[in-house]
Parts: sequence; structure tokens; C-alpha cells
Amino acid sequence: MFNKIPSEWHDGPRYFFTYYGEVYIGSIFLIPNYDKGFFIISNNELKKYQALNEKDKNNPNELRKIGWEIKDVNIITKSIKASKSPNVGGKVKVYSKSKEANKYKRMIIFGAGASSFCTFDKGKERLEKDDFRPPLGNELFDERFDKYCKQYPGVDLSLAAYEAAGNDIEAFIEDDWKQIRERRRDELLKQHLNVQHYMHHLMYDISNHIVANYNRYSLFSLLSRKLNNYYSIRPTEKIAFVSFNYDTILDNYLEQMFSHSFSTMEDYVDYEQNFVLYKPHGSANWGWKYNANYRHLTQQKPFGKYIYDMNSSLDNLFFEALGTVNINLAEDSWGPEKAISSNGLGKLTINKDRIQMIKNEEKDFYPALLIPHKDKDEFLMPYFHQNSLSYISPDIEELFLIGWKGAEDVFNRFMNKHLNKLKRIVIVSPNEEETGAITKTLKEYHQYAKAEIEIVKDFETFVVDKFDKYFI
Repeated sequence: MFNKIPSEWHDGPRYFFTYYGEVYIGSIFLIPNYDKGFFIISNNELKKYQALNEKDKNNPNELRKIGWEIKDVNIITKSIKASKSPNVGGKVKVYSKSKEANKYKRMIIFGAGASSFCTFDKGKERLEKDDFRPPLGNELFDERFDKYCKQYPGVDLSLAAYEAAGNDIEAFIEDDWKQIRERRRDELLKQHLNVQHYMHHLMYDISNHIVANYNRYSLFSLLSRKLNNYYSIRPTEKIAFVSFNYDTILDNYLEQMFSHSFSTMEDYVDYEQNFVLYKPHGSANWGWKYNANYRHLTQQKPFGKYIYDMNSSLDNLFFEALGTVNINLAEDSWGPEKAISSNGLGKLTINKDRIQMIKNEEKDFYPALLIPHKDKDEFLMPYFHQNSLSYISPDIEELFLIGWKGAEDVFNRFMNKHLNKLKRIVIVSPNEEETGAITKTLKEYHQYAKAEIEIVKDFETFVVDKFDKYFI
């Protein structure tokens, strides 16, 4: 492998662009007689490297703690000497902490189970039989969505593999992503890009269908109304919502009940309102606009199909189709990415602060949706949303988990750093075995572990029968 590394790459530090869209800044380090990869170590980690003894400097496990391991030189599409900056000009938005940030005492976290079982009374049986019932994680590619699957060749091609994976589709997709990062796998990457367009299309239509047909029996509607009544007479309190769902069902009812419009990305974290809403995995109405010189292609074929046919890599997509490097690569995103990294390493990627609201009739955009891996290792929301979440979290005293399995490690680690006053966690789940698994997972984080845990059997019981117990 090493004879394939261009000699100029050794005159680091350099920017190393990967075909899967991440950019590492640092210098190359090799381990003698280790032929499985090389390491890129950033300047701010060099002191840790220099502090290692000679044995540890030749230990891959030690270098993985302070650098990015590259197992296939072909994943790097280009490299630019750091002293010759690639005209990085994008900037992360500065979002200051408001005096209102300490008013958030409660946070409600929604997972797929909340949307999938979001009705009560007569609406429950009807929704259960509805082909447009919002899917759980293992139902994203159900037969009931075949008409959508067939519109996206990368999805259609993968259906047999998803079926063979059974209930663990997220683990299967995560294994694919691991292969994409470790070896140059263009065919897998283009299938992943196709999945994102598929999920946007499906979840956008599902959102509209549910809101249009289940308003009378909507638990999201009822909950939003009760919360609006509660907070309207308590000006010293506000509430935070976190939704891991791509759909916009909750968003719709919050807009209606609180007379608030999500017209811009700033509207999600407007401290002047009674609530804030965070969507760490993205949303079906978020995306990045394509460059003007790419937009005419939408007249020829859907962009999801065009990107698939063109075998586009993520670095081409991020730094050509969606904006040049000096627009779309924010060098000061290193800090926010490092803050949520499991190994504490910084990286650069597409500027998440450039995510925009997308209207249904607009087709010239790339969806801001996080591929459904089992162990999702990043946020796909604007950096200033991430900053806002860090501002309001220290005063949260109660968490309500509705239809959420608690398995988002990056979110849990992030909250574990910021929660200081947590007293109670209410798990809303109809499955006793699942509730036990959630509790076990939460206990692994010390901020969660110190809180009292209570159980409510389902979403309907929480909204209809138990709301007044917790909001008094």
C-alpha cells in the first residue's frame, strides 16, 4: 500500500479529502511492518504522539486514539498542503447564549415509536392498517413502500439484502458504511446516497398524509395543545423538544398550536418562543441547495436518479455540486465535530450551517438526513442548533422519552457532558423488555444514572391520562 502514497503527502500538515466527504487535517504517520493502514494525526494531537514511548508509537491501537486511520489510500481523492489553504471560507454561525436559555426545565425526546403510534381512540386501528403508518427502524423498506423503493435503483437493488438482514437493518447499513470508510466502495456509497433521497421522498409524503388524515385522533396535536396551555401561563418556564424522526408531524402541530412558523433554520431555536426543537438526525424538509449550474439537470431526471447514475462521491457532491470548497467547507467546524466525536478527534465536512428549509416543489437539493446506522456517530443539524442544545441542557431537570430506545450514543455522550440538574427520567414505552433495555443503556451515563426513572406504558397513556401528573 505504502508505495502508492504520493511522496508529497509526507510534507504535511495537509488537507486530506476523502471520497465519503470527510476532510482530515494533519500529517501522515506510518508504523514499520504494519501493512493495514497509515494514520493522519493533527497538529493539536502531536504532543500526545510525542509523549508516547517507542513501543506505543508502533501500536495501532494507541495511534487510533489520536489520529484517523486510513486503510485504503484510494479513499483520499486529493490533498492540499495546509500552508496553501484550499480557500476555506465557510464560517460556523455564532449563536450566543440567551438569558432565556436557563428557562428550559423539561425536555421531551421523540423516537420512531412516537410517530408510528401517534393516534388514540378510533385512530389507532385505522393507522395500524394504513400503508402510510410511519415506519419503525426495521420497517423503512417494507413492502408497503414498494412504489417508492422502485423509484430509487440503489434502494431497489438493496432490498434482498435488507430482507435477509431481518430486523437489524440499521446494523446492516452500518456495516456497509464501515466498508465505505475502510475501502473504496463506490457502488455502496452511491446506494447510500440513493437511500437518503428515498427517505426524504417517503417521509415527506408520510408526514403530509398523517397530518391530513389523522388530525382528529392525533396524540401530537393533543400533546401540543396541552403544553401550549401549560406554558402560556408560566412565562418563567419553557420546554425543549428533541426529535430523532425524519418526519414533520410534530413540527406541524407545534407550528399550529404555538402560532409559530418554521420558515428558517433559526426558527427552530428561537429563544423568544415557548419552545425549541432539535432534530439531530435531520428532517424531511431540510437540505442543501445545488449550485445553479447543476439545477437545470432536475429538468432531465430526478436528482436522486441523476446522482446515482453519475456515481457521484460525497466529496464531489459536497464541494462541487452543492458549493465550492471556500463556501461549503467551514474550517471552524473542527471544534463542533470534535465535541461529538467518540474518540475526540476533529474533522471537517460539509458546512451544516448551510442547511436550508426545503419546500415540496423544490427538487434541486440534497436531503439533510442521517443514514439510519445502528450506532449513529454524528449530528446532522446546523452547528448553531448544536450550540443551542449545549446552552439549554444544563438546566434540564426532567426528561420524557417517548418511543425512543435511548441508543443514540453521540447524543447521550453530548448530554452527559451538559446535564447538571437532571432529577427524573420518564420512559414512555409499551414494551417491558424494551423498557428494561432502555434503562440499562441510560445507566451507562452518569448524568442519567443519578436520575429517578419512572415508566409510563404508552404514548396515549402519557398524553391522555398522565400529563397532569408531570405538568402541574
